[in-house]
Amino acid sequence: MARPVHGSARTLLSALLTPALVALVALLVAPARGRGGRDHGDWDTAGLLPPLPPREDAARVARFVTHVCDWGALATISTQEAVRGWAFADVLSLSDGPPGAGSGVPYFYLSPMQQLVGNLQENPSATLTMSLAQTNFCRKHGFDPQSPLCAHIILSGTVTKVNETEADVAKQSLFIRHPEMKDWPSSHNWFFAKLNITNIWLLDYFGGPKIVTPEEYYNATFQESEHQASYHLLGCAHLALVRTDILSREPHSLNGAMSAHVAAAALHKRVQAGVKIQGHLDTDLQSQALLTTLEQRKLAQNLKLLEVSLVFP
Repeated sequence: MARPVHGSARTLLSALLTPALVALVALLVAPARGRGGRDHGDWDTAGLLPPLPPREDAARVARFVTHVCDWGALATISTQEAVRGWAFADVLSLSDGPPGAGSGVPYFYLSPMQQLVGNLQENPSATLTMSLAQTNFCRKHGFDPQSPLCAHIILSGTVTKVNETEADVAKQSLFIRHPEMKDWPSSHNWFFAKLNITNIWLLDYFGGPKIVTPEEYYNATFQESEHQASYHLLGCAHLALVRTDILSREPHSLNGAMSAHVAAAALHKRVQAGVKIQGHLDTDLQSQALLTTLEQRKLAQNLKLLEVSLVFP
């Protein structure tokens, strides 16, 4: 009777599984985008981006655009001799709060080394533009970025450094979406700032811009369903467990990446079931035997940034 050829079977199994494992690891450790790996283009594709509010409610649409955008172009008045007094625009990462919990206030992380900061020190007036072109919304519907149907907003006001109390809010808001910020060199003297909005223009349909007052803007509320809130939380769970810095910086950690993926899948099921997941995260991580102590510690540090958004309202 012939004996099983274990060696050949193992070789065949390895040949079949290796490409899949490589693809999985490549997906998990690919460079993070947006809020650590799931930008709003990905969210929209996966059904995680909430629907655009009706265009009749301009204030809600404006708040929506501010909340889902992770970056914008900030225009200031130049102090450079060659273009003194001219408009000077630069791209800035921003956030108005954790996913699903936006305040409407655009927060920035700035350094005196940036030219626009020098401009703001002389004249704090600025104009910020954000567009849904940075999400999958406009691409999915075939809208050109300049089309009014590709909703975008223009916010004018003054940029000021936030006080110590508000700095915690700004840090929470920014670092949850842009986790690499916490590792930017301290020698650049980073500080948190915000745009104090005085004027708002919204373009989301034909017929010219809509004027929204700051009062209307800040009083706008989102009536999110529990289903939509669940997917906001799911996005946070993936951010915490799949796209943390330990996975992006240590791609050789195959076991750690796969373990985090398993933990994220478990959280996915709990979120879909409508179960509060705050307090479960550390337990989930510690239960993954394949994670090293160092990996657990680094992941736990990232999770602290997510506590405010990982509970249903």
